[in-house]
Amino acid sequence: MRFVILGGVAAMVLSATPASAKPPAPAQLAEAVLTPEDLGDGYTDNPKRPREALDKDSAHTKACRTAIGRLKPLLRSKAAAFIDKQGKPSGLRQFALGATPAGLASWQAAGKAMARDCAGVDKSTKKRKEGIKRLSVGRVGTWVYAIRYSDHPQEFARPIHAQDVVLMRVGQAVTLVVSDGYFGTFDPALSRRAARLAAAKLKEAQV
Repeated sequence: MRFVILGGVAAMVLSATPASAKPPAPAQLAEAVLTPEDLGDGYTDNPKRPREALDKDSAHTKACRTAIGRLKPLLRSKAAAFIDKQGKPSGLRQFALGATPAGLASWQAAGKAMARDCAGVDKSTKKRKEGIKRLSVGRVGTWVYAIRYSDHPQEFARPIHAQDVVLMRVGQAVTLVVSDGYFGTFDPALSRRAARLAAAKLKEAQV
């Protein structure tokens, strides 16, 4: 009897695993990425479709460049959003992919590498504060890793370039949210708000 009961439990576990581990289809994800309307008034589609996170010059170190390079499969995703702040050189982009349990583990390792190898990069001088630090965007998704790059010459009131890179898991999907701005237009609160909205939409798409 003991073996029968154990066998039944094992069968239940095995039968539940494929459904719970099934990645969402690309079409599902394409419908679940952010839109300008999600962010509110003043946002519009970005026709340029920039598929990049932190560039090589901003990453500075070999370790950080390698970590950012691990995000390339996400940057190629067809489930993507490109949004601009109207009239300003700022906005955000989002990329999403479904993943198997093994794939999710690999993406988490990529997030850890980004946080470890990029946060702490400091290229500041007496006249310029430039570097990368860890960023908190709140408790969103199963896990989340985020960094902020900032280039702030002392003669300006605000950074001439800043960028947030947020990688998180939501269910059986991973998503990358990149928020940036030039010449004092960067919104430091946007990535946190966008991450929360993106997580909610991806979660709903997988119900």
